[in-house]
Amino acid sequence: MVPTLPKGITAATTSSVNSEPDEDQNNSESKKKNSDNKTDNKQGQTADAGKPTGSNGTNGNGGSSGNNNSGGSNGQSGNGNGENNGNGPGDKGKENGNKELGPKGEQQNEYFKTTIIDGETVTRSSYSFAITQINKELNIRNVSVKVNSGEDFEFTGNVVLLPGENKIKVSVTYRDKEKKIFTVSKTYTVYLELVKIQLHCNINNGDTVTKSSYRFTAYAEAAGKEIPVSVSLNGKSVNSESSEYEVKLQEGKNQFVVSTVSGESREEKKYTITYNKPISDWSISTNLWDFEVVDVPEITFYAHGLRGSQEVGMLVLCEGNEIPADENGNYTVSFEVNRTYTFDLYAVDGNERSERTSIDVTYTFAVDEDGEEIDPFKPTIITDLFEIEQNEVKVPGKFSFYISCKDYKGNYITAENFKVFVNGEEIMYVQPNVDKTSYNVDLNPGPNTIEIYAYDINNNKTGFRRIIITSDPDLPSDGEKIVGTIHVSMEATTVGVANIFNETVDIKEGVNLAHIIDPILQNYNIVADSSGSLDEGYYLERINTDYELFSKPAIPEDLKEKLLEWDNGTGVVFREKYLGNNSLGEFDFTIGSGWMYMVNGEYPNLGFAQYYPKDGDDIRIRFTLAYGKDIGGGDAMGGNNPPPDGNQNGTDTGSVVWDKEW
Repeated sequence: MVPTLPKGITAATTSSVNSEPDEDQNNSESKKKNSDNKTDNKQGQTADAGKPTGSNGTNGNGGSSGNNNSGGSNGQSGNGNGENNGNGPGDKGKENGNKELGPKGEQQNEYFKTTIIDGETVTRSSYSFAITQINKELNIRNVSVKVNSGEDFEFTGNVVLLPGENKIKVSVTYRDKEKKIFTVSKTYTVYLELVKIQLHCNINNGDTVTKSSYRFTAYAEAAGKEIPVSVSLNGKSVNSESSEYEVKLQEGKNQFVVSTVSGESREEKKYTITYNKPISDWSISTNLWDFEVVDVPEITFYAHGLRGSQEVGMLVLCEGNEIPADENGNYTVSFEVNRTYTFDLYAVDGNERSERTSIDVTYTFAVDEDGEEIDPFKPTIITDLFEIEQNEVKVPGKFSFYISCKDYKGNYITAENFKVFVNGEEIMYVQPNVDKTSYNVDLNPGPNTIEIYAYDINNNKTGFRRIIITSDPDLPSDGEKIVGTIHVSMEATTVGVANIFNETVDIKEGVNLAHIIDPILQNYNIVADSSGSLDEGYYLERINTDYELFSKPAIPEDLKEKLLEWDNGTGVVFREKYLGNNSLGEFDFTIGSGWMYMVNGEYPNLGFAQYYPKDGDDIRIRFTLAYGKDIGGGDAMGGNNPPPDGNQNGTDTGSVVWDKEW
């Protein structure tokens, strides 16, 4: 049976192209319509309907319907409904352009619509559009598209256009309620106009130049606007913040490629420039002349060789030994002995080199306040004993101090490589760290001599300092005489507690810090959870009060960001768990929390029971959330173990930068 257009389609409604009405519902509606007044069938006749060959009955009317979409289809046979029914083939219908035909052959009620704008001009070959079914009473059997003279293909959402005019034919095959299959189509016109690019470059192709430095301009325009360009020289990309370029040519031929892209349009130009290097006099540019006399053990200078305007290589010798250059053409040399050193400089071009340029540099040691030479290669000794000596502070018979030693390059010297003598007798350290080593000392009444020796085993040098400090000439037995006063405070600013206590107390001879803070805590009704004893190994784990330390912990937002960065999503480091508002101690909030103390701005690597204060000490007991790194005391922990997400017993905090104290 030849497919034809359906008769009696109702007014158009909106639906998607792939919707299919229920077949049973369509059959039911069809039966209902067939039972209506027979004269309604006239609504399906059109001016192009096929005419039956049968004769009409007395009340009969021969009827047929023919319509053509995508080339048209034969009309249905007429069938009279009078006494004599008409029969015969209908005439071939005409194309209706995606619309139903009315009783008089007029077009009405589109079957589908698209987002194509007929006659529009686009600039990209990939063209996307949508198709929407208007009549919901029809089932969609197939949707196909044809572009220009190509083959029909199943519609997938987009087509590819050719430059110029494009004919897009959209065809949809339907099945109506009476199971009749027909195809409707519509053709659209779309123009593809690719963007025109104008590429500008003032390189003179084929030129020969005698200077290695070469300047040129390159830029591009499309649709009246400037667009980016890409430039390469001998296969390597060349960048510029503007349209002006400056490059260094290699000897011989140099290949430039200048290109640009806009949408699907591309433009490229190639140029060749030949550089002939001129033969001329050698020259050397250097600032080594500025170092005629120096008192520092190491200098850095630059040296560049030239042959004409062309930069060439360099050979730099110091006392006959070649000095390598860094990536920027700088040279660094160290002096070990105070004398005059001769430098020989050559500009080098292949197997050729310039005449020698010789420069003398004299190295002398700096002198101290007494006019004595200071050997810069000797280790540097740092200790808080210097301030005690300078201020002539009288110290208790027993007190604590620290020493830190570095070599001339700034590297720490470990405690095994320095020695401390008090009144001629060597004393041992209490606690060594890489950067700081602590000692406790028992002094004689009156003046005492402390000597420190530091050995740089890599440089075979020894540093030495002698300090004279004075102890009370009439020292009583331990704990019987006041030997000074100190300031002691306790705070937890990292969780929003600015002050827990703030006291100035007397200190007695031979009494450690643990014995000093214990009665202060009791006076403030603070119960301390601790390990060890007040005499040895005292560790303050937690404080408990009979009042609220905080109504709600208030960790500063920027500190919280650091803790979250440190935690790195593990939930192990930063947990925000704590025992209560009247208690604060280790492992509250983070894995690295706890109590630490600092003395005069420094964090000792000694426990409370190991530290013996001296007159004037300012002691702050502080709460940390990050092994001291959030309160400026990270170095006191010692070591540099892996971060907690890799080793949860570590004291390092990974790559987090702790740039302040909270």
